[in-house]
Amino acid sequence: MKQIHLVFILALLIGITSTLFVVTALYQSTVQIRSVAAIKTVGVSIYWDPGFTEPIANIDWGILEPGETKNVSCYIVNTSNVPVILTLTTGNWQPTNAEQYMTLSWSYDEHAIPVSGYTPVTLSFHVDQTTTGIKTFSFDITITGSG
Repeated sequence: MKQIHLVFILALLIGITSTLFVVTALYQSTVQIRSVAAIKTVGVSIYWDPGFTEPIANIDWGILEPGETKNVSCYIVNTSNVPVILTLTTGNWQPTNAEQYMTLSWSYDEHAIPVSGYTPVTLSFHVDQTTTGIKTFSFDITITGSG
C-alpha cells in the first residue's frame, strides 16, 4: 500500500510540475532592444599644406649653426571622434648628448581641437650657442592627441 501511495504522490508531483511549466510558458514575453554606440578613437595627422594633401613623414632641418633657430609650419588635423588636446615630445636622440644642446618648441596654445578640426602650428628648432662636437644629429618628434 505504501508503494501505491508513493507512486501516486510521484505522479501527482510530476503532473503539477508539468502544469506549472505550461502555465509559466504561457505567461512569458520577450523584448529585444537594439544597442548602438560609438567607440572613442583618438588620433591626429600632420601635414605641410592647409589642404591636407602632403603628410609629413620627416623634417630635414638642414645645416644649422650654433645659436640658430629654424621654423617649419604645419597643420595638425584631429582624426578622432572626440575633441583632442595635443602634446609634443622628443626622443631617440642620436647622438644622445644632442638633447643637451638642442630644443624643439611649438606655437600650439593647448586649446582643444574639435572633431575634424585642425590647427596651424609652427615648430621651432633651436641649437644652443655652446654646442660643440656634434656634426650630425637625429631625433624623433612625437605629437600625441588626448581626448
